[in-house]
Amino acid sequence: MSSGTNVFRRFKFLAQSQGLGRALRMGFRALLINPVIDRYSYLRYSKKYPINLIYIASYAKSGSSWFAHMLGELEGFHEVIPRGWAEVGTPGLDPHPIYEGFVKEFNKRLVIAKGHSWGSEENIKALCNQGLEKYIVTTRDPRDALISAYWYIRQRPHHWDYKNASSMELKEFIDFKLNSGEFENQFVGWLRGWSDKLNKGCLLVRYEDLLQNPKQEMSRVFEFLGIEISETQVELIVEKHSFKKVTGREHGQEDNSNFVRKAVSNEWKTVLTAEQSRFVSKIASDVLTAFGYEL
Repeated sequence: MSSGTNVFRRFKFLAQSQGLGRALRMGFRALLINPVIDRYSYLRYSKKYPINLIYIASYAKSGSSWFAHMLGELEGFHEVIPRGWAEVGTPGLDPHPIYEGFVKEFNKRLVIAKGHSWGSEENIKALCNQGLEKYIVTTRDPRDALISAYWYIRQRPHHWDYKNASSMELKEFIDFKLNSGEFENQFVGWLRGWSDKLNKGCLLVRYEDLLQNPKQEMSRVFEFLGIEISETQVELIVEKHSFKKVTGREHGQEDNSNFVRKAVSNEWKTVLTAEQSRFVSKIASDVLTAFGYEL
């Protein structure tokens, strides 16, 4: 699929989800304003960094937006949507493949590209061939990701799975995803694809670790990227993007209509039935073990 087709699909997706006016404003900014800002930022800040493209692969509802927003506090960096990426949520397809020219697209720009790219041989080969020596993979316990996805989808009528999520109770939705094979094919399959692709050029960041000790995890990320940053700066970034600062709620206080819903780990223990938990352990024990999640 051409990048032009993906741009049109993405515009249509934004118009449906956020309104035509906002989509037009975002398109205007992307075409006319951002290139000027990108050039200025690169000229001013690029000498500070050993890397200009921070690429993050993450499954949906795994904390990658929070993580990317914190990285976006680096002077000169900002988040982008690559031209060749389609909208999120196309079932059975990789919405964010690493296409030819992916890395070159961001020459002389300081950007963060966050997507749900699968850990396929083609994607890893493309990253290697295009010379991206360092990238980040973020994960979350797939059971918690499924619960979070349910509440997220229920608020978005444009989502391809809205009909199921909006017509089912949570446990019923979980049953449907488990019995249909979608949980294994999508949530577990994404993790399984990356489990044997993690190498010295790839840093694994678990959502659970980021929740428990965000300052330590962010310091580890900056060290991996070769970015010099003070402990005070890391603390300021973490504080600015803390759950309470962003939402006005205490950590763990739930709002099912908010994109930042609850920010907890191991919610599955109080949601999944014993039978559902056993089923997940049976079909996903390799992935749960590989990423350090409890069976």
